[in-house]
Amino acid sequence: MTFDDVGRLTNFTAKRYRTSEGGFSIDAWSTPILAYGESAGLRLPTRGQAVWNVPSGDLVHADLQIGEVEYNSAR
Repeated sequence: MTFDDVGRLTNFTAKRYRTSEGGFSIDAWSTPILAYGESAGLRLPTRGQAVWNVPSGDLVHADLQIGEVEYNSAR
């Protein structure tokens, strides 16, 4: 886990199994947080990615943006 100078999470990295060329490999996986914002009165991550960090270069698996957060919703 990586944090910035004010204590916000900026990245999380781990080794994970990945399907590769008909087999499996253990590769680096990271989840960089690209933006923070305020939602529901809280300062939260609003944009991040899921990235395979492989020798041939980074492969962005997902690019996510959170537009709204709702807590304790009556559904």
